[in-house]
Amino acid sequence: MAGDIIVNSTLYFWRTDKFVLTNNIRGAGNVYIRTPGEGAMIMDGSAQMEIGQSLEVGRDIYGRLIIQNGARPVVGRINVGNISGTTGDVVQDGGDVFITLEMRVGHWPNNTSSYLLGGGTLNITNVPAGVVNQNAVAEQNGILYIGIDGTGIFTQTGGVAIAHGIVLDGRGETADTDTFNLEGGIFRLGPSGLKSGNLDNNTTYLINLGGGTLGAWQSWTSVLAMTLTGTNGDVTLDTDVHTIQLSGVLSGPGGLRKTGSGLLALRGNHTYAGRTVVSAGTLRVEGALAGPVAVEEGATLEPGTGLVTLTLAQDLALAGNLVMEINKAGLVLRSDRIVGVATQYCGGTLQVTATGDALAEGDAFDLFDAVAFAGSFASLELPLLPEGLRWDTSRLTVDGTIQVARALPPTPPVFAAPVREGNNLILSGTGGRPGDLYRVLAADNLALPLVEWEEVASGRFGLDGSFAQTLPILAEQRQRYFIIVSP
Repeated sequence: MAGDIIVNSTLYFWRTDKFVLTNNIRGAGNVYIRTPGEGAMIMDGSAQMEIGQSLEVGRDIYGRLIIQNGARPVVGRINVGNISGTTGDVVQDGGDVFITLEMRVGHWPNNTSSYLLGGGTLNITNVPAGVVNQNAVAEQNGILYIGIDGTGIFTQTGGVAIAHGIVLDGRGETADTDTFNLEGGIFRLGPSGLKSGNLDNNTTYLINLGGGTLGAWQSWTSVLAMTLTGTNGDVTLDTDVHTIQLSGVLSGPGGLRKTGSGLLALRGNHTYAGRTVVSAGTLRVEGALAGPVAVEEGATLEPGTGLVTLTLAQDLALAGNLVMEINKAGLVLRSDRIVGVATQYCGGTLQVTATGDALAEGDAFDLFDAVAFAGSFASLELPLLPEGLRWDTSRLTVDGTIQVARALPPTPPVFAAPVREGNNLILSGTGGRPGDLYRVLAADNLALPLVEWEEVASGRFGLDGSFAQTLPILAEQRQRYFIIVSP
């Protein structure tokens, strides 16, 4: 059969062999694939398909579809496993699939159907008009449904997928387990996020994250439990500039890496054993993490919203930013805390913000509880204190506390031993107030009043209070006295 095929009703393919689609198919209708035994339809770009309604793989009889590089089907929906007891399977090795309505894997009862995405792109492009996971309500546009009345398994090992959201176990508790396996590639979700049927109350599902990237093209949330399997390494959660909020328990032997400049918020006591690495953006945890945690340079860790205790069980390595909050209400002092740490490796920046009443001498806050501390913070950004008070951080890497203390009396800057280099004299020293102006004055007679001394140099103290100036040595000067004053 040669030439294009126009479908405005339903076109059936019923083959027992593997065959390549060689006819372009267009129209407003449906295409049903029946390939019992070893049969399969192969789309390799030899011809294209663009239909307004359903591409059904396994309609009444088993069906199999293989999508390869060059293929570019555009369909209203893909249904895999349609009519009770009928199974379907799709393998996408490449190509670009566009779905303008929704996608269903494991549609009808008494079947287990699958979709394997190993390469190419899968684009579910529409937007839902209502609640996407409500019982007795029609499936919504823009959603990948894994298991509706039947059982669905969606596995991704490569390629890129995008959808408004994913719903597992769509209409009711099924006999088998609907499964989303992410083992490679990238799956980006929108506002519908990851849900289960019956408004997230259905529980016969599995979400296995073992490699690949679960991302966001808009902010999304999920209350579902997920397993970090580590099958192909740790999963990456890429927020881009958005927010991903997860409150279901994360368990399993694997770990996760946070990327993207946005916020990943974890709530609950998570038991996954692998590392949590914050490479970019902010990780906010309200609850507990079982594995080691590392915050890389430029990234941020926050222990929840408000005054929260973050419980860890292993090491905490800080090279980025750690944001903590303290509060005073009358005589009651509270703070964010990080507890349960084995060894806390301090580095990066500790940023502490204060709310409530004004702080006073003696107010102390216990921020960290660790078996051991190593290193020191590169910088401290602590709340401003009233005149005459200072922060005592001497025990910060001993027992995790900071305390408000009386300000120390000012000490003058001190010269180090002068150094002669040729006809120049290098004067340097320490003890200045970082950033303040200073002047170097000179005189030949030590008995002269200070107002008669000559200003020979000026500058600002460094961040560590240091200073240095190079002055010429004049032949006619037999002796010279120097003093540093600020301001």
